[in-house]
Parts: sequence; C-alpha cells; structure tokens
Amino acid sequence: MTYNNGNSVKSKKMSRELLAGAHARLDDLIKFLEPYLLSLYMPGRRNKEKSETAIMEFLELSHEMAEGNPEWFPIFSKRASYEEKFFLNRELYLLLEKMEILHAAIHDMKTLFGSDVMESSMIFYNNVKTAARRDLPGARAIYDELKAVFPTKKK
Repeated sequence: MTYNNGNSVKSKKMSRELLAGAHARLDDLIKFLEPYLLSLYMPGRRNKEKSETAIMEFLELSHEMAEGNPEWFPIFSKRASYEEKFFLNRELYLLLEKMEILHAAIHDMKTLFGSDVMESSMIFYNNVKTAARRDLPGARAIYDELKAVFPTKKK
C-alpha cells in the first residue's frame, strides 16, 4: 500500500519473493487464458508502449552506468535508497506490462464478441420493431422496453 503524506511517498516493503510470486501468478493467469484470448492491433497502444519502453531503457542504462561508475553517483543521494527504488520501479513496470497485456487481450475479446452480439441484437430489435408496427401480439411491449434503453448518439 502506498500513500502520500504531502512530502514523500511511503510504501510497505515489497520483498523480492513477493514480487517474484506476483510475476509467477500473472504468468500463470496469462498462460491459463492464452488459448482463449484474441488480440487486436491498435496503433495508439503501440505508441504508449514505445514511450514507456524508452523511459525504462533510460532508467536501466542509467542504473547500469551508476553501478559501473560509482564515483559519479551524487554524494547527497543515498545509494541504497536508489537501488531499492530502482528495483521496485523495474519490477512494478514488469508487473504492469503483464497486466496490460492481459487487460488488452480481454478488452479486445470483449470488443469482438460485443460487436457480434450487437449485430444479432440489432437484427432482433429491428424484427420486433417491424412486428410492433404491424400490431403483432406481444411485440409492442418488447419494442417499448428495448427502445427505452436503446443506445443512441448524443447530439
């Protein structure tokens, strides 16, 4: 749990074991759902990934350079705190990356299936609408109820 007290962000310690367990559980969930997941290509999603990846590459290289050149590490900064925050940031980035893959795949499936269901629902709706116009028994009540919640574009 993280909170901001106005000056700095405090966090309960997250052990390497805890983070490794989180990664393992996400990997298991992705493998479990993988045979059923579909994915769409979305350019906006790729652009976001590229910028986040570029930032992470900078942080990784900066960390590597700081380890290899400790004489350049600022005296006023606490090295141990930097190491801890770097590790936590990297692990959270990797967890988030896995969660975003899973989220995107589930969202894409919902979009694809939702489109199919909408198409079938529209055929049903139009059928009922036609039946209501012809005063067929029971059609008006169904049509009125569906019409009340019909998704329309707001002007």
